[in-house]
Amino acid sequence: MRIHGLCHCGNISFAFETKETLPTIAPRACDCSFCTMHAAQCYSDPHGSVLIDVREGTLLQRYRFGERTADFLLCRSCGAYAGAVITQGDVQRATLNLRLTPLRDVPAAPVSYRSETRDERIARRLARWTPARLVIKG
Repeated sequence: MRIHGLCHCGNISFAFETKETLPTIAPRACDCSFCTMHAAQCYSDPHGSVLIDVREGTLLQRYRFGERTADFLLCRSCGAYAGAVITQGDVQRATLNLRLTPLRDVPAAPVSYRSETRDERIARRLARWTPARLVIKG
């Protein structure tokens, strides 16, 4: 299955490949203040792949908060939150906000990661997030 996502102005887009089918795609609604504020419904597949394309790099806002373990990708033009990327050496993984896709209405399961240590959070993201390639143009 290929899932396309796009911020409101079209500056940030992604093409997500997964072998999962619609009935098995279960986005997560994290209870942190960032995800709650953006009504994020994120999904990842460690066996899939994603190409995140940024048309104009000056309009990409990378935001880090909390443990500062990942870059949360926001569009400076329209304000949309597209997803987050963690990079360790040459390994890059992402979680994607399904609110930017046709799957925006798939119900999300509430989750909380508050009890994780910094190292546990990094390990979970590297193990569970989707192998990613981030291409920034302009």
